[in-house]
Amino acid sequence: MKTLSRFGIAVVLIVVCSASTAIAGNGKIIDYLIPLEFVIGEDVEPEATWSNINDNFELENPVYSFTLSLGGEIKYEAYEERENLKPKEEIDINFGPIVWDGLEPGMYTARFDLTSDFDADPDDNFAEVEVEIVDGGSSWEEIRAAVFEYMETNPYGLNLDLTAAYLCPEPSPAGTTIVSAKPGEFEHTIESGAWFGWVQWDVTSGFSSRTSYVFVDDETQEVKRRVTC
Repeated sequence: MKTLSRFGIAVVLIVVCSASTAIAGNGKIIDYLIPLEFVIGEDVEPEATWSNINDNFELENPVYSFTLSLGGEIKYEAYEERENLKPKEEIDINFGPIVWDGLEPGMYTARFDLTSDFDADPDDNFAEVEVEIVDGGSSWEEIRAAVFEYMETNPYGLNLDLTAAYLCPEPSPAGTTIVSAKPGEFEHTIESGAWFGWVQWDVTSGFSSRTSYVFVDDETQEVKRRVTC
């Protein structure tokens, strides 16, 4: 009798556990969107789509999350709590924009995840991808200000109302070679990221006026090379 009693209790426990799994929804990540490389300060809005693939039961109290980890340590996290996810229902979650405080350049693991009170198969709730966060360097406006400062300290004592500056819209990477249209007049290879521009000191003199080529460091905003022709 005792043996039968123990067996009976074991059967009941198995049935209860199976039933608790059977009535749970089943969350699954369907898709996600995040750049594989982005610049600190950019407007980045990670997105992901989840579905309750169960035909009959809701996914209860779902919590959706996005994290960025560096060297195994979570450096950034965002969470969204939503209502129960109905059978066969999909939901899109936008975790942006990212708040950049405390984030530094490096290779991060981005993880989208879903947790809930009951889930029939939690192993398909998440997705991970390696992303690189890079330093954005200087803005065009900051480089323009550096060039203007250089112009104001010009050694020629010229009237700056007659002076014009031209600045490329983007920095040039290391290894870029700048050459003049006239062979042999000017050539320079950039050693580190820099913005290239040139200053025409007297626009009333046309192309016969004195011209300075400038290279502005993308990180320090220092006008680090000046060549006057």
